[in-house]
Amino acid sequence: MRQIFILLMLLLSIKLYPQDEKAYYICYKPNKHYKFNTESYTRTITSLEGDKSIIENLNRASLYPMEYSFLIVSEESAETGSSKIEGRVPIKYSFIKAQTKTRIQNKTIVKKSPLNGISVEGYYIDESKFVPTPNCLDGLSDSIKQSIFKSVSESQNQILFPAEQLKIGDKFTRNKSVQIPVSGLKPINCIISTEFTLVDTISRVAHFSINQNINQDSSKSNPSIDFNGVGSGDILFDKEDSFIISQIINNAISVKFKSDNLYVIINQNNSLNQKVKIE
Repeated sequence: MRQIFILLMLLLSIKLYPQDEKAYYICYKPNKHYKFNTESYTRTITSLEGDKSIIENLNRASLYPMEYSFLIVSEESAETGSSKIEGRVPIKYSFIKAQTKTRIQNKTIVKKSPLNGISVEGYYIDESKFVPTPNCLDGLSDSIKQSIFKSVSESQNQILFPAEQLKIGDKFTRNKSVQIPVSGLKPINCIISTEFTLVDTISRVAHFSINQNINQDSSKSNPSIDFNGVGSGDILFDKEDSFIISQIINNAISVKFKSDNLYVIINQNNSLNQKVKIE
């Protein structure tokens, strides 16, 4: 499920300039070239529990268990120019190539991204606000424009670190309210709780480990749904370039609910692997 990684990444926030030189922070620096290679994968298996005769009939019709997978592979770049105004960094973001591969049961569909070959120029100002230059989006459809802003936001956002300096072993937690879509149900209101731990620092690179708990929002929970999820991962942060250069995240979600005389069970595994090269 791509949305959960999108929502996880929205826990993150870029700052152009640090308030404390000793604190970890994310920023775009002038006159740099950033190359992003990202791969996200989702595999969902839906199965049934209950009346065996009904389930056997459905299985004979090849309806269940139902397997669905979705793979996105993309390559993008960002090039910054000279910053002549404090808090304002010019940037050109390019969508080099991307494709999706969807597999439902034994059928596979491959599509290229409509953004391939498109570039957008603008500035990052204040709290990671991207402002395109006038006329740079002229001639593009509204749907393409929305996709561009969504993709730029997803790709650029990074971890919101604490303001104080971190020592090896220090931990901090970020919570995010999200809605996770589930087939046959209204979106489930959840809380993603992500704990970050500074594992070590070697030369200019800091290594953070990630542990996630994903649960229904207690204020909006549906008691007829059993839902839980866990995740883990690793992040490498380049202290000299003030940017995350690697993040690997894996999580698993389980949903169980009753439909007619059967229980529907959805097990989903998600993975995100992103590498960033800075020159």
